[in-house]
Amino acid sequence: MMDEEKDLLAGQRVAFTGRASSFRRERVRELVEGLNGIYQSKVDETTTLLVLGAAGWPLQKNGRLTRNLEIAQRLLRQGHAICIEDEEAFLRRIGAAADSPNQVYSLPQLSRMLNLSVQQLQAWLRLGLIQPVANAGEIDYFDFQQVVRCRTLADLAKSRAGRRRLQRAIRLLRQQRLHEAVFDQLVMLDSGLAVRQQDGRLCSIEGQFLIDFSAAEEPSLLSTDAALDTDFERAVELELTGQLEDAEECYRMILRDEPDDADVLFNLANVLVQLERTEEAIEVYRNALYAEPEFKEAWNNLGNSLADLGKLSEALLAFQQALLVDPEYASACYGLARTLELCGRQREAVVQWQRYLEMTPEGECAEYARQRLEAE
Repeated sequence: MMDEEKDLLAGQRVAFTGRASSFRRERVRELVEGLNGIYQSKVDETTTLLVLGAAGWPLQKNGRLTRNLEIAQRLLRQGHAICIEDEEAFLRRIGAAADSPNQVYSLPQLSRMLNLSVQQLQAWLRLGLIQPVANAGEIDYFDFQQVVRCRTLADLAKSRAGRRRLQRAIRLLRQQRLHEAVFDQLVMLDSGLAVRQQDGRLCSIEGQFLIDFSAAEEPSLLSTDAALDTDFERAVELELTGQLEDAEECYRMILRDEPDDADVLFNLANVLVQLERTEEAIEVYRNALYAEPEFKEAWNNLGNSLADLGKLSEALLAFQQALLVDPEYASACYGLARTLELCGRQREAVVQWQRYLEMTPEGECAEYARQRLEAE
């Protein structure tokens, strides 16, 4: 390999999220470091490049973006120079060809691979959500891209996330040009996911025609106007600009219509913390967790609020719950270590400080963790 080729990622700090289709996860570090880049398992302020794997959308089961992508989006809004690109663009960057499967698959093969019924796949074919790339006799064949699309459709169909959250997540992906236009046909009804065909007729995701009783057409799940998000975005803007009382009022207005929206509850609780109304915030965090028990950020912030009020035993339980949801959630590990120290449980705190440094070796918090370890 020529020196120029070895330096293709020189100066780049590279992280990955989602499932890659062109290389195994364990080879990622080797690939990046072989091109003189620096591999990072977690996105932070030093990251310059985030690569999104092609084998499925970077969404969690609850409709939230993956943690690395959420952090990258926030850093972009804050003006950090971080590039987000898909796997195909990354392969072009390093001059490699994707070694994802070149073979094609019949419907029965897709059914076995994805644990989906042939009838479901046939329905998606009729609805135009998947397209064959070849045909031999009366047998349709589908490539790897269609495999990825089927997996995404299946994930969306069984997602527990609400329409507002999915709209926000997919709009962020659209802004990065990381979603397929075919998914613009999807709409969210009270009964679940449905498909709006070109002739205007509405079908269930299983392919049955539905009677549309609505006078106004249901907005697309991936709608660019994001009408349902207007108030939420205004509330976020008010919060970011320090207009906390106005932000609180706006969040509470949204909750009148959607009282179980975990994201809105979470943001409202954060505002209440900033307004030094911690007792109220704790109750709102609990409501968010009732709506979404695996909301790790809510568990973490609940723990911080409880610790601030001296409710240390409850705080420990909250941080531990956050780490049960995500064992590599560095913020919860930090909060747990701090709270263990307040409880006088120094040996346990040392373990958590060490874990935190393994996950987040740089930054002000990492420096504080080192100081705590040196003090022991």
